[in-house]
Amino acid sequence: MRYVCDVKCIWPAVQAATTVPALEIRAAPTERVSILEMHIFQDVTYQNANFLIGRPQAIGVGVTASVPFLPEDPDYPPIASIVAIDWVKPPTGPAQAFRRVCTWTGQSCTVYMPVYFPLGLIINQGSSLVVMMTYSGGPGLHVLVVMEL
Repeated sequence: MRYVCDVKCIWPAVQAATTVPALEIRAAPTERVSILEMHIFQDVTYQNANFLIGRPQAIGVGVTASVPFLPEDPDYPPIASIVAIDWVKPPTGPAQAFRRVCTWTGQSCTVYMPVYFPLGLIINQGSSLVVMMTYSGGPGLHVLVVMEL
């Protein structure tokens, strides 16, 4: 069964480049999910933006804002896995990235990064996957996630 989540991640403006979690795909304690594709669109032009996808060293604590996954078929049952976009304590960055994209130094550009996992990138029960962004500026990304249960 396939599910989709489309989310916009927004951060406050910062003066210096900083690395922040854009979102955290969280598998529910009873669900093992498989990420099939992600479409990441940077909706504002930045210089020297870096994006990466990986498993956090520690999951976020105290989710305060999230977006549910919607079934592609209306006959599919709802699921408990979510995309978290705000936390009391955000997830930490991954030690290694599964995918990474960087813009050129001194070049302002927007980024569209389609990411495909043909065999599925597994998130075990109660675990997560993060999209991190290093940036300097204001609002951030639109992210579309397609997964299978």
